[in-house]
Amino acid sequence: MQIHHAFAIVILLGVCCAVGGRALPSNSTPVCLSRATPAGSMEQRTITADDNRTEIHVRVNDRLLINLGGGWDWTLDPFDETIITLATGGQALPKGAQAMLEAKKPGTVVISLSGEAPCAKASPPCAVQTRRFRVTVVVVQ
Repeated sequence: MQIHHAFAIVILLGVCCAVGGRALPSNSTPVCLSRATPAGSMEQRTITADDNRTEIHVRVNDRLLINLGGGWDWTLDPFDETIITLATGGQALPKGAQAMLEAKKPGTVVISLSGEAPCAKASPPCAVQTRRFRVTVVVVQ
């Protein structure tokens, strides 16, 4: 039975490392350090306020959940929808999320949002400055 177990580990490592991972020993059991994504599959990444003014790299078909949190009224600014589109599918967004996007083709696009404080719609409105969020998304094949 141990021979079959060892053989299965070698095969799994071979597959992992053949698609870009590295095998390193860990407690005498080799492990693959990077998880490869098979062609045509999709991963989801959450973009948060910590990603403001950064560059993010994703693959075609990956999804981006923009979740800047609640408390502010965020509006998604227009962007190049030939590269990234609003993902549809009828699923409700998680609490505090503003949008689900899907990468459609290689290219670079800037995703930006404007946020207003809830008191901006009060009467009289508060004088809190609008917040800006911006992330550059690079889509690769």
